Amino acid sequence: MSTLRTGPDQAPALRTLPPLIALLCSGCAHSPTLSVFGSFFPTWLLLAIAGVLFAFVVRAVCVARHWDAALPAPIMFYLACACAFTFGAYLVWLT
Repeated sequence: MSTLRTGPDQAPALRTLPPLIALLCSGCAHSPTLSVFGSFFPTWLLLAIAGVLFAFVVRAVCVARHWDAALPAPIMFYLACACAFTFGAYLVWLT
């Protein structure tokens, strides 16, 4: 029958387990939601919609300036614009 050792001669995996569990559970302390008309929406969803709207604005500017024809992969460019705005807004707004 084996016994669980405690103290300095404890196995390294057992020493790191409690801090690891505490670190993983600390992310559940705050729910990233926003109250819109009394109903709670996930913040990431609202920021993703804002990112898509931003990509539409970028596309309108590119078409008006005739830059759209010079883009080698316009769909990837507009997707990257939407993602960059979404992730940037998430970092700025929620930190």
